[in-house]
Amino acid sequence: MFAFVLAIWQAKVRLAVKAQAPYYRSMERPLIYLKDLPKYECLLRLADLYPQAQPDAIECYLVLLHLVNGWVQTVERSFARKGISRGKFSVLATLWWRENKGIRPSQLADMCGVTRATMTGLLIGLQRSGLVRRVRSREDRRVHTIELTPRGLQLVKTILPGYYRLVASLTQALGADKKRTLAKLARDLLPSRDNSARK
Repeated sequence: MFAFVLAIWQAKVRLAVKAQAPYYRSMERPLIYLKDLPKYECLLRLADLYPQAQPDAIECYLVLLHLVNGWVQTVERSFARKGISRGKFSVLATLWWRENKGIRPSQLADMCGVTRATMTGLLIGLQRSGLVRRVRSREDRRVHTIELTPRGLQLVKTILPGYYRLVASLTQALGADKKRTLAKLARDLLPSRDNSARK
């Protein structure tokens, strides 16, 4: 996003002659502040400055970024009211989903999509709150796994109903067919594991 905004700024410096200034003033705010999405006409003019700029791709990117940012903020506010972060709840929910059978910290990090260092910090906080505990593996006593405590399990069960209601509300403007279509299109944009590894 920074590179995109920087490109707009550089173009403005080079070409902002007096006759064009009103146009740039009109497109400056929506391109910098994500809450105000740019009009498609602005993106077409951007393509005149940069042949690499594809208006359809940029519009798709900005709309999806705007949507996801809004969703994340809504969910994070909901968790904050319950005294827990989204990251910590992801750990608790993952353990619950795996039937609390015990998972290694490194596996938890992979499953939650965070670094091992980040997972270490999350687990320290959860342990201090009495929501998870470390248990020696029965297969290898040198290995520790993570389990929910009764308190952690109860917290997950308390939060999940409201969480699912919130998730449902985020797409309530769409019917079932449109939701499935949206999910399919979004999946088409997800990079495969092979592509991610090559990067």
